[in-house]
Amino acid sequence: MTVSGVHRGEQRARYDGYRDTQIPARGLRLVVVRPSDLAADGRGRLRRVPESDVETLRGLLVGVAERDARG
Repeated sequence: MTVSGVHRGEQRARYDGYRDTQIPARGLRLVVVRPSDLAADGRGRLRRVPESDVETLRGLLVGVAERDARG
């Protein structure tokens, strides 16, 4: 239970929904990077492999830019 009186999962879902609507409403692009996109253990904890992480993030951002360019 959180201070706001809801369970952590529900609170996280509310924040995610708010983020998903408010960021685009301000003309910004939301790019969500999940632990599974990077080097992570089975529990989703990042392993911090800088070279690999940078390469992966660059690929994700290039993919977003290419999709935006196509319309």
